[in-house]
Amino acid sequence: MFNRLSNLSQKISVFIKIIILYKNWPILLLRRLNIQSKPTTIILRDGTKFRVRDRRTELSDDYVIHEAYLYGVHDKILNSTSKAQWGMDIGAFIGT
Repeated sequence: MFNRLSNLSQKISVFIKIIILYKNWPILLLRRLNIQSKPTTIILRDGTKFRVRDRRTELSDDYVIHEAYLYGVHDKILNSTSKAQWGMDIGAFIGT
């Protein structure tokens, strides 16, 4: 029972973060539920735009964007890189 409530709480929290972060959050919700999968543009509330590919034929561009902006996987290194003049991302994923 506790696990279900915890899982539901986490899903609600992510949903609220999506609404706060993304300007066109209804499209993101449809994509997350695999209702809409065609190529589209994801728009953050700060005006940043990402063109994402069809979810049915490509790896998920959406997830890479969520990883950086929604889940903040890079936040831990921001303080140590704030004064850097350049940076290099050596990754094996699709990138955005």
